[in-house]
Amino acid sequence: MHRRYCATRQRGHALQALRQLMKDAPPGMGYEIRERLGDASIPNFVSDRRGAQTLHAAAMNDLHKGNLAGALENLTALSGFVRVYADDPTLVNFMIRVAITGLSVDVCWDALQANGWTESQLAALQQTCQTDQLLLARMPRSIEGERATRLYDLAWFRSHSYKAWVGRYEEILQSFGLQNQPGTAGPVRYWRQYVFHPLWSFAWADQEELFFLQTIQGQLAVLREAAKHGSAQTLDQQLIAHYKNYRPPTAAWRFYTSLPMLDRFSEVIGGSGAAPASYPYAIFSKAWSNTMKNLTLHQMVIAAVALKRYELRHGQLPQSLAALAPEFLTEEPHDFMDGQPLRYRLNSDGSFILYSVGEDGRDDGGNPLPAVSDKNQQNQSPWAGRDWVWP
Repeated sequence: MHRRYCATRQRGHALQALRQLMKDAPPGMGYEIRERLGDASIPNFVSDRRGAQTLHAAAMNDLHKGNLAGALENLTALSGFVRVYADDPTLVNFMIRVAITGLSVDVCWDALQANGWTESQLAALQQTCQTDQLLLARMPRSIEGERATRLYDLAWFRSHSYKAWVGRYEEILQSFGLQNQPGTAGPVRYWRQYVFHPLWSFAWADQEELFFLQTIQGQLAVLREAAKHGSAQTLDQQLIAHYKNYRPPTAAWRFYTSLPMLDRFSEVIGGSGAAPASYPYAIFSKAWSNTMKNLTLHQMVIAAVALKRYELRHGQLPQSLAALAPEFLTEEPHDFMDGQPLRYRLNSDGSFILYSVGEDGRDDGGNPLPAVSDKNQQNQSPWAGRDWVWP
């Protein structure tokens, strides 16, 4: 009993320290980016994940106990993790913050089913949720970070032997379970090591770098537009057009295009299979679709909180989401799936339906059923329907 009491006290102290730290979330990684690129190391994000998961579990436990004030405190701290290392432009860090946004949605879903919230508590909860627009603006920046990293890798590849390059990445890839990479053994290895790579480094490396920059600029322009229009549907259409417009360089045999071994990492962190086989660079469509999905669900949380606040203050639900502004929201909640406001309908029994058009971008009138029937439908995610419906 004494050991259990001590363990509980230790966990309480750790949670309090975590909550205090998240009041002023550190915006930078605190490491030297050139040094990280030089030794091909990857920052350790495990502590971020564990911290966010700990606060997620603590908030859920508070809700289970009916401790709304404690749940709000832990949720506020959890939202701080979305801002942690916001100045770090890497795609991996960006995707961790997107995943943490998803964790917040899970807790808020349960929190809003609980009774007893005061209007001031709900206002604090809504303020806690006002972080998702930061992620949308960071999408193109994450590609800028990947672009800078690739330029460094091209320079390193050019200034070192092919053997040194293979030695640099072989062990890392094997640790991810990616064995027997093309170009690491047999005749291809020797051809590149002793003939092609020295010739490429001397004659064609600069041209390949320029071709990469010209190609990736189109993808970057699409993501910058997406940060303005906020529509996954439009983003997909523009990316598809970008792929179709791609043309290989003249005498493409002169270029590596896909850097040996290194580009396999895109498969690990969400690289896309949507681009045509002729398109040589990763486009990370899974990353963008997950971002738009979590941002949409987060907007639904903000809308649901504002609706509850309106009901507490006015004794009834509003006729439209537009009625929430400017008293509770600065603007109508956004559906990042099609770039339009979220859909809302007030029912005759006083309840409401709030929904997004979902992944297909088509408004099915708030139909939560999946497009294809499934015998295991009870085990499906609530976001597997034609529309994503709250509650």
